[in-house]
Amino acid sequence: MIKKLSFLLLIAVVGVLSATAQIINPVTWDSSVKMTGDKSGEVIFSATIDAGWHIYGLTTPEGSGIQPTEVIWDKLEGVELVGELTPSRPAHEEMDVVMNMKLGWWEKDITLVQKFDVTGDSYKISGNVKFMVCSANTCQPPTKEPFEFTSGTSSAESGKASAEVVEVTISAAANASYARAAVVSFIAE
Repeated sequence: MIKKLSFLLLIAVVGVLSATAQIINPVTWDSSVKMTGDKSGEVIFSATIDAGWHIYGLTTPEGSGIQPTEVIWDKLEGVELVGELTPSRPAHEEMDVVMNMKLGWWEKDITLVQKFDVTGDSYKISGNVKFMVCSANTCQPPTKEPFEFTSGTSSAESGKASAEVVEVTISAAANASYARAAVVSFIAE
């Protein structure tokens, strides 16, 4: 009886904490692979940023403590990156009076594109988009959003690598739901 009561009390506390703690997730990332040729393609990262928030550009002043938006490539099997990560538009630049330095950032949305060449019959691409989101009042700690893409295998008919267009939606809200489910699962054991 005491075990059941303790378990119910723990569930109630977790429920109250989950209900009162708001997870602020002002950025949602969508990522996809688009094949532009038989052996070439693009990894496309699109961020939707809530009103009043911004993410920093691809570069920030050294020693500023500001995390630039970057892609960390964990696995590049069967592909070779071509060129640099390219934003759909330049970052808005402005003198930040609090930091006393010129900073660049994007509001509303931004698309980042990385071109690649396929070097094998299939490929696997994975990693994280690392970014920092701020408003006029607060900044969140740097966040990593994972992505992973795997191509199809060689087609018997054409003899060419057939690459599936894979789309992955990555968001901190989904990660938070997973974390709550893991906590409930752990408690239930």
